[in-house]
Amino acid sequence: MRLSPIRPVFHCFQASGGLSGAIRNAGRLLTLAACGLALLSHGCSSGAARVDTAPVHGTVTLDGKPLPCGQVVFQPLSGRIAKGVIEDGKFTLGTYKAADGAVLGRHRVSVTARKTLEGEEPGAIGMPRFGPSLIPERYGDSAASGLEFEVTSGDNVFHVELSSRR
Repeated sequence: MRLSPIRPVFHCFQASGGLSGAIRNAGRLLTLAACGLALLSHGCSSGAARVDTAPVHGTVTLDGKPLPCGQVVFQPLSGRIAKGVIEDGKFTLGTYKAADGAVLGRHRVSVTARKTLEGEEPGAIGMPRFGPSLIPERYGDSAASGLEFEVTSGDNVFHVELSSRR
């Protein structure tokens, strides 16, 4: 016996109190979704929680040579982190959007850089495969990296010097 595609849907309506129960449930889901979106948009708004930032850019070197790729993260002692992509040894930080800088104050810094391998990750369409780290792993942890910088008002230019030696 072949089941009609309408039968399972009708069964769901019966389990939820018929068509009116299904509509009530859909209304509840829509209300819950609207509340969730309102909370998300409020949390991402540029209201009073947004802190002033200052432009930050610079270079990252390993043993005196520009780091070809990677990411640098500035973690303030309190507040929102700033990130920047390293390309040919250069980076620009962004906190709320790309290139808007970092919050003022003292920052612990972490740097990550991995070699990109040819091909894609098995089973992940469009995802690159990453090989070993190009830098010592300690630089990937802001608490262990030993890198700290003070962001002040105005333009901040930092040279992040990494060493392959301990």
